Amino acid sequence: MALVCALAIQLIMDTNPRPYDAPFAYVRHPFGNLPFGVNVALRIVFFPTLCALMLLAAYSLLLRSRRADPLLRRQIRWLVLTLPLAPLTLVLRWAATC
Repeated sequence: MALVCALAIQLIMDTNPRPYDAPFAYVRHPFGNLPFGVNVALRIVFFPTLCALMLLAAYSLLLRSRRADPLLRRQIRWLVLTLPLAPLTLVLRWAATC
């Protein structure tokens, strides 16, 4: 579900009616353009959904680590160290296109 939501956000960003930044302002959007209102409405729906799904995934990982053996706990700990990068990347990408 999170992957579907992330792909939907990517498609929405790719159909933004504004032109690309320089030096690619002359390049057409590969999927065409959505009307601006539709684009914003879809962002309002899908972005919070993706954030909620990421929080649920983190909670699921917490429950899994509580039931795990010591080796799996160490592996999960390394994985958790990389988790802040995903939401930060999404927020920065979303902020750059607004």
